[in-house]
Amino acid sequence: MDNELDELLQDVSESKSVDELKEKFLQRKSEEEQGFIKDYVKDILDADMRIKEIQEEKKQFKTEAKENGVDVTKVNKVIRNIKEYLKESGEDVKEIQLLEEIVSSDTDIKTMIANLVK
Repeated sequence: MDNELDELLQDVSESKSVDELKEKFLQRKSEEEQGFIKDYVKDILDADMRIKEIQEEKKQFKTEAKENGVDVTKVNKVIRNIKEYLKESGEDVKEIQLLEEIVSSDTDIKTMIANLVK
């Protein structure tokens, strides 16, 4: 691997054009390796296209929800909070619930928090 990198660096320092670099690179790769490279690139580009389509679909959902009076920002925040909460381990969830109960049972603490968020 280091030898391949050394050869590439040598080519870069000696070559005068990008076309020369491409040609030397391709000469070193077998047809099979080139096939793997192309397959990999196609797979990545295909995944990128699916991601782009999903992002467009999510934008449409958001637009429709806004048109129907949904506070999308708040709903998305709730979704993020639920995801974060579910990522926690069972023990962490129990500990968090216990801490929430302790904190929320104190009137002074609840008042202080309410004043902070105003």
